[in-house]
Amino acid sequence: MSDFKFVRVNCDYCAEGVWSEDGGSMSIDSLPISRKLKSSILKWQCEFETVPYWLEERYIESDWYKLRQLNIARRLKYELPDYVVVAGMRLINDDLTVGEDVPYGGDNFQDWKDGYLLRETVGTG
Repeated sequence: MSDFKFVRVNCDYCAEGVWSEDGGSMSIDSLPISRKLKSSILKWQCEFETVPYWLEERYIESDWYKLRQLNIARRLKYELPDYVVVAGMRLINDDLTVGEDVPYGGDNFQDWKDGYLLRETVGTG
């Protein structure tokens, strides 16, 4: 896998619900996905935007939020099979199951990415 394509699914204020490998917010339009999935992601993000900031942590730890996040991430992986798709911190495997933890940014992410690419190269992933 020479061209590393990555998207992380997570809500935050003033974002679109999708994030790049460097931790920056992405435009939903930069992803080659269906209009229906784009609409679902933006709706989920808009619902998050209505949560007062002092309730954000409780909200993102809720089963409802995690289930929606996982559902969206699985749909992304289905439409973007050549992408590394992460729901919060959990990798979505090719078979749409939940896999290993994926750290956010920095050296920890780079170490994880290097290991992931190595596994893909030698075919043990």
